[in-house]
Amino acid sequence: MSTPEPGPSEPAEQPGPDADLSLVGHELRSPLTAVIGYAQLLGAGSLTDEQHRYAEVIERNGRRMLRLVDELLVAAHLAAGTLGLRREDLDLADLAGTCVAELGPTARVAGVSLTAELPGPVLVPGDPDALAVAIDSLLDGAVRRTPRGGSVTVRVGVTTPGAVVEVADTGPAVGQELLGRAGQDVRGLTLGLPVVAAVVRAHGGDVVVESMSGGSEDPESADSGTRVTVTLPTGSAPRGSREASSTPR
Repeated sequence: MSTPEPGPSEPAEQPGPDADLSLVGHELRSPLTAVIGYAQLLGAGSLTDEQHRYAEVIERNGRRMLRLVDELLVAAHLAAGTLGLRREDLDLADLAGTCVAELGPTARVAGVSLTAELPGPVLVPGDPDALAVAIDSLLDGAVRRTPRGGSVTVRVGVTTPGAVVEVADTGPAVGQELLGRAGQDVRGLTLGLPVVAAVVRAHGGDVVVESMSGGSEDPESADSGTRVTVTLPTGSAPRGSREASSTPR
């Protein structure tokens, strides 16, 4: 009796792009988290002033790299169409305050005053990780754009359209190229306003970028600056509201 020949084997199921992105995110974030943790341990020890500064530099740059990784992963999810949002009720003022605190050391080294005007709780339905990436990106861009001695102010409040996060800086007024980036779709890996705007739009919100040059011919004058206003709908998140995939944090 002849044995039947085996048929063609079934091809192994290939992981989707979302699984690949999650793996990349884990591989990038894990060593950075370890670097930040050890820098904090070093800074808590008995060190000279110079050694403390070195530990602060390591921690500060590690946190910046972590923010960039998170933003790049969100951009990759957006470009692949796999960004999933975990909808929950969150306090936008508290979230913005946390972002300001984390970026504080970077602003101090840059000689930029970073302040927050936060009222009581401002509740919105949304993904805290994705919105933190958006606010981090706005703050980081404002601090880097502002010269030493300038200021960046974050305001959170509620208006008729909804909850508002406003980031205003005293750096040079932005040009039309930056003003137009808020409306761009995310294609491939990118950073900055296109990612911020896409995350906000996914929450049913809007982003407005304004130059505050006041008509001055000198972009470094005192009335220069940029204001980015994020508006998000208020209300409560529906129960069990979670999309297919998750954001990187």
